Amino acid sequence: MFMEYEIDEYLTYIKLEKKLSKNTITNYKLDLVNYFNYLKQHNIVSLGDITLDLINNYLQNLSKSGLNPRSVRRHITTIKDFHKYLVKFKKVKKDVSINIDVIKIDKKLPTVIQPDEMEKILDINLT
Repeated sequence: MFMEYEIDEYLTYIKLEKKLSKNTITNYKLDLVNYFNYLKQHNIVSLGDITLDLINNYLQNLSKSGLNPRSVRRHITTIKDFHKYLVKFKKVKKDVSINIDVIKIDKKLPTVIQPDEMEKILDINLT
């Protein structure tokens, strides 16, 4: 019960203070619900019981599940921001997520049209 309350409080905070989009807030909520379900499965009943190892195991499970790397990155961002919030509002004493690195995602290069393909495209018979 307390965990749902904490999610709601955090979402209200980011909505009012950070002015994030509805879509971002919805995704953060889904991320946190999944995270808290994992915590419940591991008998975590207090925010102070969350450990770095537990968070890392959760993130490894996400990666192994085949989740898109961009989604895993968003989960990391959500969790890190949530834990910063907990410290800021003195709900826990320390940020256990502080040493989690946000994974870097390679950016895809655009597909380039080859010169011969461009010639075919431009070689239109207009008569």
